[in-house]
Amino acid sequence: MINRTVAFKQRNIFRSVLFSTLAFVIVVLVVGLLGGSFMFDAAGLSKAQARNLELNEQYHLFERHFNRMNELTEELQLSISPEEWGWADRGMMGDGTHGIDSRPGSNGKNSYYLSTVKFRQPDGARGGIEDLDPLIAFFVQNGWRFAVSTDTFKRVEHTASAVSPDGWHVRYTVRDNGHYTLAVISGTFWGDREELRAERHKRMPPEKANDQQGCQHTDHQGDHLRNLQRHYQGNHRNQHDGQKVEQQSGQLRGQQNGLQGDLQKGLQSNEQSGFQSNEQGGFQSTHQATHQSVHNACRHKNGRRFAKPGVHLPFPKWEDPIVEVFETD
Repeated sequence: MINRTVAFKQRNIFRSVLFSTLAFVIVVLVVGLLGGSFMFDAAGLSKAQARNLELNEQYHLFERHFNRMNELTEELQLSISPEEWGWADRGMMGDGTHGIDSRPGSNGKNSYYLSTVKFRQPDGARGGIEDLDPLIAFFVQNGWRFAVSTDTFKRVEHTASAVSPDGWHVRYTVRDNGHYTLAVISGTFWGDREELRAERHKRMPPEKANDQQGCQHTDHQGDHLRNLQRHYQGNHRNQHDGQKVEQQSGQLRGQQNGLQGDLQKGLQSNEQSGFQSNEQGGFQSTHQATHQSVHNACRHKNGRRFAKPGVHLPFPKWEDPIVEVFETD
């Protein structure tokens, strides 16, 4: 009687293990066949959902992610120092397979991640671990979990790392040679990387389409200016109304901190050349003047661009006119 009970229990255990194994194999096969369709990206979007989005919808998400990166970078920079920072890049769009949290089924076409690196070289800096304190204080104040590490392989460097509540990875490294870097990196996002890059380039002004270091001040008045320009373009304003819109746009631009002189030059140039009344020419004259005025928001030194926090690359809107002739990287 006892032996039968033991044998019955053994059979039940064997069946449980067998069914569990089969269930696991089925799940693995389904996930593999679907190519990670139900895997969510860093913004909570599944691969299947992203695939069903129109290109303009994907572009709006791309723009939102890029702007969030700039906002977070500015916030982190200010917590460390309000002085000038150098640009190691203009904001990168990397292959999703190389992301920090790459998803199953991701490749160089269907996914991407964003990153940017800023650097500074404070006078007399020697990479002391205490130089991490301002950013650590920011982490503590905002309730972020963080870690501090030290590397002495080639030179002494200390790094404070954290992940924001919305999934952005932050690394601030101070080195004994006085070179300090702040890196902000996103998780992996689903989206047609090649098409999104192309659409962005097509909407950049010709003189900036291949400029690796263009930048713009991070204020919402720039968006308001664009809205005025599109409103002018879409409603076929006459010359008198076009001048009125240009005057309102000039007032908005004049409010941007640190850019008044350059913006005034842009406005004077438009006044001398005359504001074109046709919709395409009217938009381009203001659009190009805006980019020309913000071009001097940064200081150039040894082939690098330096700017205070709050200056970034202008991200073209989907509604912006497409540049017919342009060059990519």
